[in-house]
Amino acid sequence: MNKLSFSIKFYLLSSREKAGKQPLYCRISINRKKAEFSMNEWIDARKWNVEAEKVKGLPELNAKIKSTFLDLKAIRDNILEQDRIPTAKEVRDKYLKKEESSTNLLEYVSSYIEQMERIGDRSHSTFKKY
Repeated sequence: MNKLSFSIKFYLLSSREKAGKQPLYCRISINRKKAEFSMNEWIDARKWNVEAEKVKGLPELNAKIKSTFLDLKAIRDNILEQDRIPTAKEVRDKYLKKEESSTNLLEYVSSYIEQMERIGDRSHSTFKKY
């Protein structure tokens, strides 16, 4: 099996600062390929410890960071157990539970029409227009 470099880094994105707070991001790196995602948290930059990747005074957020780190490692380990080399994007997408298949516009409209027909709150002429 090839050598696998793997790292997870949490950081603040200073370019998106609003009202003195910056969004928290997670970056997964595997074999020099990167994938990032937002943690949906806004943090005062003065409370962020860059070296420890923790927030001063917010233990619940630090627990979320640690939990995310462990979940990402578990996903990577699971893929390795399947004798496959994981990619950063694959680990990120599995963590975010993104669907591997995408829905095109016609499939979406068809499923919407079916749902509306089941609910029955539209007239027959409305469905014909759809």
